[in-house]
Amino acid sequence: MKEIYHDIFIGNEQDYYAIQRENNWAILHCCKHPFHCQFVGYRGTLPPTHSNYALKRIENEMAQYAPQPKQYVSGETFYLLGRGVRLKVEENVRDSISSDGIYLHLCVKDTEDFAKKQKMVSRYLDEQCRTVFGEIIMETYPVFQKYGVQMPTLRIRDMETRWGSCSAIKGGITLNKRLLEAPRNCIEYVVMHEFCHFIHPNHSKHFYSFLTMLMPDWKERKIVLDRSATFWL
Repeated sequence: MKEIYHDIFIGNEQDYYAIQRENNWAILHCCKHPFHCQFVGYRGTLPPTHSNYALKRIENEMAQYAPQPKQYVSGETFYLLGRGVRLKVEENVRDSISSDGIYLHLCVKDTEDFAKKQKMVSRYLDEQCRTVFGEIIMETYPVFQKYGVQMPTLRIRDMETRWGSCSAIKGGITLNKRLLEAPRNCIEYVVMHEFCHFIHPNHSKHFYSFLTMLMPDWKERKIVLDRSATFWL
């Protein structure tokens, strides 16, 4: 049975709804954030010929609640490793940014300087990407070293349609910046997936058998990631 997930932002930054379609059934899930959707007990029938139309209509109606571009003001939510942290902008004689796991503290001389705030937050997130992704690559590499794989170079960039890519010829792995928002075990899955391409540069049965041998629960991790894909990409 094929399942199609439609992640819809609704109401505010705390509540999400995902509509899962199974043939001509629509099942509503409530999500406190994009990674943890819980079934809320609503189930309604949709005529087969109208299911796509009905889902599209709901998406159109909820479009007005879609996440807006960041304004870098106190109260906005940023996701780091699957957890939401609230931005707290404070005036200070010294520019600084840090996170305690609950708040993202942004101290600036001028709290109205949008460009400055945007630059500082972007730089901070880029640094977190390099740190977290680098750590996971270092943790994963020893498994592949015995297969003669060289330590790959890491590239981080904005990607619209994929979480990562691998260049066996250049010996590099490229990861999507937005992966920083995902739980760590989802990032580990993407890194493992790309590493496996150094051994099997395709998506053959041998590739998936090899991936399963090294990460038996990769499918569960992928489901969590894919259910949030329409929210991000």
